[in-house]
Amino acid sequence: MSTPNCIADSVALPPFKVLMSRQRRARMARYAWLILRILCMANILLLIMLIVRALEKTDSLVYSPAQDIVQYEIKRFNTGFMDEHPTVFQGPPTDAMDEAWRELYERGVSYLLPEEANQLKELTIHAPGSNVFIGGLDVFHQLHCLDMVRMAAYPARYLSGHHHTMPGHNGVMIHHCTVVSCNQ
Repeated sequence: MSTPNCIADSVALPPFKVLMSRQRRARMARYAWLILRILCMANILLLIMLIVRALEKTDSLVYSPAQDIVQYEIKRFNTGFMDEHPTVFQGPPTDAMDEAWRELYERGVSYLLPEEANQLKELTIHAPGSNVFIGGLDVFHQLHCLDMVRMAAYPARYLSGHHHTMPGHNGVMIHHCTVVSCNQ
């Protein structure tokens, strides 16, 4: 019984074909190692760049005069959606709701010493007739503007139009906001 030619050819390869196959495999292995080395170097460079960027961001934190008095606490908020008891901030407007919103941002104005004001990135207003500057945390301004949006949803209860004023300290009217954008 004789072996078919195609099987005999594949089993017994001539020596130059075996040599070519080994050379091809060796060349492919070298290319694979080269690609692997390049990818490893790229990953190391990327990691170094990410570390440098993270360090730059840490060094460029914005100064805040309030950073020494900020305290953090873990708090669970009542959403009022699935809970039995909605918060004072939910539902149709009431006098209690209006007072709760005002208490959120009423204390938003602070007085800064000149050395504190000089460290701020943005310019602040010099208080007339004194050596201090007027400033505040942006969160209070944002809460005030959010309250203006809330009030705009109930025009029958609140002032008509887009501009509102709110009583500040000692009865002085402060802040003019529009529903679209807030400006101090």
